[in-house]
Amino acid sequence: MVGLWSYNGPAILQALRPEGKVDQIKIVCFDDERATLAAVKQGAIFGTVAQQPFEYVYQSVQTAAKILRGDRSVILANKTILIQTVVIRKKDVDDYTKKLNQLLGITSGQGHAIGYGALNLTPTLQRDRLPKKDFPVRT
Repeated sequence: MVGLWSYNGPAILQALRPEGKVDQIKIVCFDDERATLAAVKQGAIFGTVAQQPFEYVYQSVQTAAKILRGDRSVILANKTILIQTVVIRKKDVDDYTKKLNQLLGITSGQGHAIGYGALNLTPTLQRDRLPKKDFPVRT
């Protein structure tokens, strides 16, 4: 089964568990919700595909800064910048969780990784994490 929206992974599990079908049907999802990542780690969900919202922002800011400096070469003919998705399977969950925690500024004592979509908050960019030499930061 395929879940296309962030809530589909947990919903599919909720439907399959009472029927005893979790081990018989492979589930693949889209997004990195906390419950989906936990189910991938447990093996109940085969894998999930996650977007990279931080990369979207980073690439957007980098491109905008270059354009503002007069470098229009960053504008591609098709006007599209592709940001790769991330495939997360059981063997990848811990590494993905660690990276996600770093991006969110969560240290090991502050809890566990939760999917970006499950946060319902906008992470605060910390100025010391931005590559200062690549674009000007105005205060």
